[in-house]
Amino acid sequence: MVAIDLTKLEQQIGFLRESYAEPERFSKALHALLGFYQRYSYRPHRRAMPKTFLRSYNIPQQVLPQIEIGLRKTAQAHPEETLTLAQTLWQDPYFEPRALAAYLLGQLPTQYADKLSALLRTWLTQPVDRGVLETLLTKAITPLQQASQWKPFVLELLTSPEDHLRNYGLAALAHTLDQFSLEELPGLLNEIKPLIESADDKFTANLTKVVENLARRSPQETVYILKLILIETPDSAIEQRIRSYVPFFPEESAQSLAEAIKKHARLRELESQAVSPPSEDETSTQKN
Repeated sequence: MVAIDLTKLEQQIGFLRESYAEPERFSKALHALLGFYQRYSYRPHRRAMPKTFLRSYNIPQQVLPQIEIGLRKTAQAHPEETLTLAQTLWQDPYFEPRALAAYLLGQLPTQYADKLSALLRTWLTQPVDRGVLETLLTKAITPLQQASQWKPFVLELLTSPEDHLRNYGLAALAHTLDQFSLEELPGLLNEIKPLIESADDKFTANLTKVVENLARRSPQETVYILKLILIETPDSAIEQRIRSYVPFFPEESAQSLAEAIKKHARLRELESQAVSPPSEDETSTQKN
């Protein structure tokens, strides 16, 4: 294992600063730095879910944050170079350069919000590794937030006709729901309502996070929408999905939602019995 010599690391970061306006040179220097701190004997726990499915370096956890801190002022002072460099790093097959690209974009001044949103739209049209997506949603969005463009951007994703973009919208909402006011939550609930009704497994993970946060912020309004979904959705799959949300709510709301699920199941069973064809014995009796 390579020990962290902060003086040495600062020298290496200094070379990155010198190469900032030359993306290819910067990229080579970054990989050399990451390789220098690679822990070849370290193996993460096999049962642990990996942060990313991209290739990545086994580096000490303080290395990347130190690189980010060392490049922050350079990224802020040279926004055009930052945009160009970030686009080069985004093409890298390794996780760390892409994560750094997200951080650098987050240092752009507010007046670059339009360029940033356009770049993110382009990137998100393609499948994005979940670890990289999380990094984008936590580190790259600051200029959009400062320019009051983040909420419209999330809504744009949620209402996209493309399933993967709607899923990214759910992930974005899960990460930043606290930035939406209580008055905005009913509108958000209406936007995710069709996704809950669909019971599509591809949305399950992010929907669960969103509903958990909504249950914490506005339990009564969320229960109301979930009950409405039960009324409008006759199949049994919706019961299983909404049942998984019950533990997120305060006791009174949880009991109310659990009763609604039971009522939905009883009504569905009664309707099933009502439309079932009569048995042969019943048909014979009727004829007699």
